Amino acid sequence: MIDLTDTSFLILVKIDSVSRLENLNTVIRYIHKHFKTEINVLEVDDSAKFINDAELRINYTFIYSTEKILHTTKFRNKLIEDCNTPYFVMYDTDIILPKRQILNTLQRIRKEPDLFVYPYDGRFYNVEEPSRSFFLETLDENLFIDYNTLKLLFSNSTGGVFASSKSLYKSCGLENENIVSWGPDDKERYKRLERLGVSIRRIPGPLFHLDHQRGLNSYHPFREVAIKNMQEYLKILLCTKAQLNAYIHTWTWVHK
Repeated sequence: MIDLTDTSFLILVKIDSVSRLENLNTVIRYIHKHFKTEINVLEVDDSAKFINDAELRINYTFIYSTEKILHTTKFRNKLIEDCNTPYFVMYDTDIILPKRQILNTLQRIRKEPDLFVYPYDGRFYNVEEPSRSFFLETLDENLFIDYNTLKLLFSNSTGGVFASSKSLYKSCGLENENIVSWGPDDKERYKRLERLGVSIRRIPGPLFHLDHQRGLNSYHPFREVAIKNMQEYLKILLCTKAQLNAYIHTWTWVHK
């Protein structure tokens, strides 16, 4: 196992299907297969659906909520706030990355703590059946060597996973809690860091997404919420660097 004891993998989940739960368990097993590291799972829902098996060796927290829409940015910030390591990887429930890309990511951040890193090059492939079931059983990343047989969902994605030092990301405002659901949060994050002059790097190689059923929190939410999210994204785009720094200074979640 590769030593990543200075790093926490942070996973936020609202379990809305059996396939989502299967993917979460698979991701946890895959990370622990290759790395000696912390895994922090935060489940937000009206009832706990994840079974915290001691063999999974994770730090698990459940937060009761009857809200239909998952306020992803707020709960990602809680994960970052609660993690006890200098570095973190924000890791979606359904994502698989070749171990080489994860290791390369942390090696770069250790050398240059002011880097913000995407552990893949922007290519985002979907793993459908029967390949998904085979990976769930074997955890064999060699299944994805011939990834051109998989469906390419995005060629320049900024979602799914990112890595940083806690100190750097806090100085950039953390996640923007004014975006309150699934939507432009990934694009907003990238544009905000770019505008602030942060060095953003990508690691060569693709990302693999384990297919799953899609619920309310996998799409744009209700119209009024979607409009509010887009207004916030456009506000960030129109800020100068000085204006953005001043705006971030007003974000209460940064100054807890």
